[in-house]
Amino acid sequence: MYINLNIKHSSHKNDKCLIYKALNVGYNIVALSINYNNLKNGKDNNNMCDITWKVINCTAYNNNHDKKNNLNNKYGERNYFIEQLDKNNKMNDNILNINNMISENYILINRSNNFCIKNICDDFIFYENEKDLSKKKKNDINELLYKYIPRENYDLSNNINSFILKRLNVKYQDVYKIEKEYNNLIKENNFDIIAFEIDNAEEINMIISKFDCDIIYFNMTKSFVSLRKSDIQGAIDKGIFFEISSFIKGNDDFQYVIYSLNLNNFFLTIPLNKLIISSGSSHINQIIDPLNFLRSFFNFNKLSYKKLIGCITTVPLACIQRASVRKSLNTAVFYKKEDSPAF
Repeated sequence: MYINLNIKHSSHKNDKCLIYKALNVGYNIVALSINYNNLKNGKDNNNMCDITWKVINCTAYNNNHDKKNNLNNKYGERNYFIEQLDKNNKMNDNILNINNMISENYILINRSNNFCIKNICDDFIFYENEKDLSKKKKNDINELLYKYIPRENYDLSNNINSFILKRLNVKYQDVYKIEKEYNNLIKENNFDIIAFEIDNAEEINMIISKFDCDIIYFNMTKSFVSLRKSDIQGAIDKGIFFEISSFIKGNDDFQYVIYSLNLNNFFLTIPLNKLIISSGSSHINQIIDPLNFLRSFFNFNKLSYKKLIGCITTVPLACIQRASVRKSLNTAVFYKKEDSPAF
């Protein structure tokens, strides 16, 4: 189970591509984030807050047993695993194109239901997955599939273990603008996660004294080498999590030095059970599979996979639970489901 809590909203079409890529490479929970300024100034033309995404499993099987069209070609028999990889890559590309042709909020992914998320608040996430795929919509999608990938047969089913959350990002310079309307804004727009961005350590106490948020995330272009454990203790005491994102602007060597120093200090200062690592992606090419994404942080402070894996699994899940309690005004009820068999 992998979680990416910061995928940046831009447009309906781009959002669909980003969500598809994130789910298809292995994430089970993603959060689509919008900046407060864009929401306040009416720049969210697609009304992200009103959109509920529906994820559909699309699994393909081939009834064509002609060896000439499968493992044999003019070069002889191909390696089975290479054949399967080529087939999956082609299938994923085709599904992405078909997703772009579907105007509604359906997202097809080439995965099956093979695990269960434990200890999630019932009224926070699961309600969005209760809607079934209508027969008419299923027929419409099948027509597209048969039209663009005619050699395959498809099985469409409701996805029950991928979740798309809504997140509000607020920059520190906007805290005075949002202060008076904060509670109404959160209630009216039904955000699942609330996050504040800071430029320096002094801003942490200001935020936690005025707002009940879920995440404080760092502006990675600023220097946080002076951050100390005493600066973050107040937020930790209130159950707030900290978040860092991957370095995307890689052309500036000086900026990369700042980023590297920041990361090293974050890993020394912030307990790993309170630290979330998210992609902060705004382009489809910036989303890679979770384990390769995590490996990009191994060189900092000699941290291993075993120590960091929680930053993209159990820690963001704990943050979601914390957000569930806040959102439900401390009435959230958690339950535990049985494990699904592994495949």
